[in-house]
Amino acid sequence: MSKRIRGIIAAFLVVAGVTTNIHSSKSDVAYANERGKTKNVIMLIADGMSTEAITLARHTKGDSLAMDEISVGSVITSWANGPITDSAPGGTVYAAGEKTNNKYIGTSVNDTPMASILEGAESVGKATGIVATSEITHATPGDFTAHTNNRKYYNQILQQQINQDMEVVLGGGFNKASGFSSEVSSDEFESYYEEQVNNIKEEGFDFITTKDQLTSYDGDKLWGSFADADLKYDFDRQSDNDNVQPSLAEMTNKAIEVLNKDEDGFFLMVEGSKVDWAAHANNTVGIVSDILAFDEAVKAAIEFAKTDGNTVVVVTTDHGNSGITIGSSYYNENIESYDKATYENTTDLLKNATITEERFNEIASGKSNDEIKAIAKKYYGIDLNDEELAIVKGEQGEGRQVGIREVIARRVGIGYTTGGHTGEQIYLGVYAPSDIELLEGVVDNTEVNKYMQRVLFGEEILSSYTKEIYQDGEVILNKIEGTKASIDETIKYSPKLTIERLGNVIEVDLYTNNYRINGEEKELKTVVPYINGKYFIPQELIDIVSNLKENTNSKDIEEKVEENIVDIIEEVITDINSEEVNEIQEETAVYNQDTIKEDIEEVGGEN
Repeated sequence: MSKRIRGIIAAFLVVAGVTTNIHSSKSDVAYANERGKTKNVIMLIADGMSTEAITLARHTKGDSLAMDEISVGSVITSWANGPITDSAPGGTVYAAGEKTNNKYIGTSVNDTPMASILEGAESVGKATGIVATSEITHATPGDFTAHTNNRKYYNQILQQQINQDMEVVLGGGFNKASGFSSEVSSDEFESYYEEQVNNIKEEGFDFITTKDQLTSYDGDKLWGSFADADLKYDFDRQSDNDNVQPSLAEMTNKAIEVLNKDEDGFFLMVEGSKVDWAAHANNTVGIVSDILAFDEAVKAAIEFAKTDGNTVVVVTTDHGNSGITIGSSYYNENIESYDKATYENTTDLLKNATITEERFNEIASGKSNDEIKAIAKKYYGIDLNDEELAIVKGEQGEGRQVGIREVIARRVGIGYTTGGHTGEQIYLGVYAPSDIELLEGVVDNTEVNKYMQRVLFGEEILSSYTKEIYQDGEVILNKIEGTKASIDETIKYSPKLTIERLGNVIEVDLYTNNYRINGEEKELKTVVPYINGKYFIPQELIDIVSNLKENTNSKDIEEKVEENIVDIIEEVITDINSEEVNEIQEETAVYNQDTIKEDIEEVGGEN
């Protein structure tokens, strides 16, 4: 069908008052909220934050932490088959309430999606959002917003995040440098990036990239991407006097401000992502840097909750990391043993640190001995001896502890057992209004999710909601008479599900909520995941397919419409031509009569 004809038809539909609602309303909720006890829940997760790392951060600050005020117990962490979890199942259990396999995002051990508490909050009409200092497609933010059996499927995660109907997304970017895809060239990724930013905007987000834009923002649907990949460690951000990247607390405050506009309440997940990254690298200053930044975000959440009076705040981590200890076989030259270790000659040394070990390595690379010593003095307040200089330059050192990080660890008396995750009990903090129960004691990580469900909209709602929105598409559609379904995986970033029935064609863009029925663009209320060769569809789509009516071949309809329009145009042209012919005939007749009369008069005059 031509653009002109489509325009004529569209114009006719507008004039006739025919409209199509392609956006679902959050007022049309699946469950009533009267079972809930609180309006809002804010969950803050410091990824990889060991209890002893919290202690070290407290010593460095020289004062109590915001986390201290709400400490209520500890969490036992594990994944489905072991005691040491990674962030994917560690976050999934908080999001969905069920243990799963390592690397799995919002997905069960059986490769089926599980609705998250964020999705549950959306189903009852609440606003939702995520904040992180990593790439926004990283494991923990992905756990609450997406469903895949591999945490590195960043595109699948991003597509689902864009289409989850959230109100706030703040954090890092989704750059190829983050490990997005080894199969995508730089040019391809640039094109992909532009396409996804356009998709974000088409979903109604205001897309921003700077701290100033964040500060001044006054809208109600915000996506902030403040780096190509992850954000800086907070000490480095402060040292750089960075006016582009906001702090975690600043992002948290803005997220709360935007979400709180929803009269039905909200759910917000905030992750201090890079505590984990620093712990992996045994970077003592990096750990302290981002725990203190995380604690400022906790403080912001608690202050809001106290003022609001209808908000629960839950603070924890997904697992420990590095086996960090205050106490090591290595001590500086002035310390003979642990009983000789004073604040002054150990933990107080961290108070002078203004950059992380990662940034030091960047600055010191290729510098002379004297320049390296000057840098260490400027940013750590330490005078490197010859042995320490050799360690910094990589000429000495052992195990994982090399470079400036080993020097700092030795001076402060910090030990590490690993560069990987650990299975110890971890911190749990909860703030709740006086009339709402607390989660207290030593609890399993599954209990954290159950608690948030209870106080927000009612326990066990997610299991029912999962059954409603994530049904095995192939099994269900095969039961609907006359239905054919197929998957086109040749589309690079979004495979397409095609459903045919009674002459109708429905095309669903997998990982999104976008679909077309006989070419007409529409939206589902939930996304359609595609996991390990299976697609999972909501009851909403099943009802659409089941209720389809017989559809005359669309090509025949188009041809008839075009024929009718052509006939109308020909009739108009015919009418116009007829009128013109009559006018010409009349003019000709008048001309002929006048000419004959003149001729007669001429003849008569001559006679």
